Amino acid sequence: MTSVRCGPFKVRSGKVCKIAHKADARIADRSQTFEAPADHFINEGSIQITQTSVKGKKVAVHLESIRRELRQIETPTGEVLVTSVPVSFVVRVYAETGSGLTSKAVTAWAEAAVRYTVTEHLSSPVTS
Repeated sequence: MTSVRCGPFKVRSGKVCKIAHKADARIADRSQTFEAPADHFINEGSIQITQTSVKGKKVAVHLESIRRELRQIETPTGEVLVTSVPVSFVVRVYAETGSGLTSKAVTAWAEAAVRYTVTEHLSSPVTS
């Protein structure tokens, strides 16, 4: 089995601006899915999400979900195991301008760097 480092990849929410003298909040929100190639799985413990740039209120940069699949994996000794492996994950970046009247324009954004490793394996999906 061979491991490969992936990243850093940037996940950016985009920027939103609340207009002066308006009370409503604006939200910058984005999720990004990262997938392993068909013959690889993601090393869950290697996932690193680092907040790189943020402005606003209720800022969040986090791992939202991990999708797993059952795979038959052949170990280096030739043994075949059936196990659940991570094949993709979702990162979410979020920020809001906040609500309430203000005399100035307010901008919000969130940005993160994502790194992880994938491992190549000899396997096949498990069918029911």
